[in-house]
Amino acid sequence: TRSSSPEACSAEPGRPTAGTPDPPDDPDLSARSLKPGRIVVLGGPTTVTPNVLTKLQTFTTGAVVRWSGPDRFATSAEISAGNYGPGVAVLYVASGRVFSDALPGAPVAGMTRGPVLLVDTFELPRTVENEIARLQPHRIVILGGPATVSENVRAALGSFLP
Repeated sequence: TRSSSPEACSAEPGRPTAGTPDPPDDPDLSARSLKPGRIVVLGGPTTVTPNVLTKLQTFTTGAVVRWSGPDRFATSAEISAGNYGPGVAVLYVASGRVFSDALPGAPVAGMTRGPVLLVDTFELPRTVENEIARLQPHRIVILGGPATVSENVRAALGSFLP
């Protein structure tokens, strides 16, 4: 995705991702050499255009699917719901407004097999709230300080812990 879109941080690190608004016409693009069985696009059509999806189809004999929601918060919840079941050991939460907190936390989340959900600075979006309730995490790690994830959001997150 574009550098201003933190949705990609919800993806599982360690899996190949491509993220330009329009992929290059280079036939040696790494996606072609990987011969993926399917390609998953993270984010809506303003993040990854339909033209990109069409071009990506040439890199796989499988499906090109899009995981997205009406906003970046819902997109992170969709990605989580498609990849994690209830009872996760750890859930990572980062601001959906400040990309710099989610980015370095994504590899740690991947290593510990924990989802990354995005929140607003001063609000826990309903779609994210519902996903946290479904996940039933044993621990929640907030990526970033109170300027990006407020104390009110931190307190709301605490209410989901056992």
